[in-house]
Amino acid sequence: MMARKHLGTTPLPRAATTHHICGTGAFAKRLWALLRIRMSLTAMGAAELLTDAGDNVRNTYEAARLYLNAWATARPELVQVAKKRINGRKLFVLVRDLGPQVPNVTPRKRPCK
Repeated sequence: MMARKHLGTTPLPRAATTHHICGTGAFAKRLWALLRIRMSLTAMGAAELLTDAGDNVRNTYEAARLYLNAWATARPELVQVAKKRINGRKLFVLVRDLGPQVPNVTPRKRPCK
C-alpha cells in the first residue's frame, strides 16, 4: 500500500503509511499553536477554546481528537499521550516544538480538501 501523494508533498516512508499527507488547514494551525502555547492539553480542552460562538463543540472536539491522535501516532517524537488522564480524557503533551510549522500528518479519517 502506497501513501497518497498530493500536489507539493513528498510520500511518507513505508512504515508510516497509516496516515497520509495533505495541506494543513486553518483549524490544524490553530490547534498546533494552542498546543505550543499550553505544552499539554486534552482534545475537549482544545475544542472548548477553539470553538467559535454558535458552533458545535462536539464537531470541534472530534476534529481536535483526530489531529492530536494522528500527531501522537505518526510523530511520537513531537507529541505524546501522557499516562495521566484529566477527567478520563487523554492528555497530549508537546515533547519537541517544531515552531509554527504544523506537522504535515493528517488523520486518515479526515479527507483532504
